[in-house]
This record gives sequence, structure tokens and C-alpha cells, in this order.
Amino acid sequence: MEPTSRRQFLKRSSAVAAAAGVAAAVPAGAAKALTGRSKTPEDREPALPDEARARAAAEAEAATSPIESAPAGSVLHIRFGGAPASQLVSAMETFRQLARERPGDTRVVVHVPAQGGAALPMELRNGVAYDADLLAEVRRRLGAAVVQLSVAPPGT
Repeated sequence: MEPTSRRQFLKRSSAVAAAAGVAAAVPAGAAKALTGRSKTPEDREPALPDEARARAAAEAEAATSPIESAPAGSVLHIRFGGAPASQLVSAMETFRQLARERPGDTRVVVHVPAQGGAALPMELRNGVAYDADLLAEVRRRLGAAVVQLSVAPPGT
């Protein structure tokens, strides 16, 4: 299919709507914005600030290591930190939801931050399915700055 300019698209969609006996669904202000005639400075700015854009670009370009499923008897350690208390509580709730969505055989120990910088280990009743999908979902929803995951081999 041949690329279509915004102006051609608007003309064609208006013609199709008129032929069908339907009013054009594109308001005049939106049509003007789509054709690019009057762009404001806000429209020209990037979607992310410079520091966030640099971080997002670095994460997108970072090499990913292949992840294998954890061997039977392994323990997944979850450490929260590097964020205000309210954000940590939200991150813990999000991880709890992820763990419920992905039941499995890998035991989970959450290290709950305590006063004085110490962390109290708390083992969850249910295990989780540890794989690349879990890691990707945790990184997407929580970010590497808020939560760190590590797997201990069986017997440690």
C-alpha cells in the first residue's frame, strides 16, 4: 500500500463518510492539528525529558542475558529499596499480584526493608514460575531501581 499524507487521509475519510451518509468524525480543530498547519511548541517537544529519554534508550539497547527456568528447589530473593516508603508499598503489592498470576515451584523470599537499613526475610506461602517473562514483567512494571531479583540455587 502506498503511503498517504495526513491531508490525503483526511480528504479520503471525509469522502468515505459523506458517501456513507455519515457526518465526518474528525472535528475541525483535530483536522487542523493533524495536517500540521499550526503546531505549538509543546507539539514539537519530545515525549520524555532528556534524562528519562537517555535512560529509556539505554535500557532498550542493553544486552539481555538468556534466562533459564530456575532448577527445582531454587529460591527467588526479592529485595525492595531505593524509593520512598509509599512507592515501596505499591511495588510490593504489584509484585504480589504478579506472583499470584504466575504460580510455580520456585520458592519466594521477600526481603522487607526495616529501620536501620536492615531487611527482614519473609517467605511467601506460594511459589512463582521463574522465567524470562516474569523478569520482563517485573522490570516493566517496577523498574530495576525499586526491586532486585536474585535466585539462590537449591540447598543454600
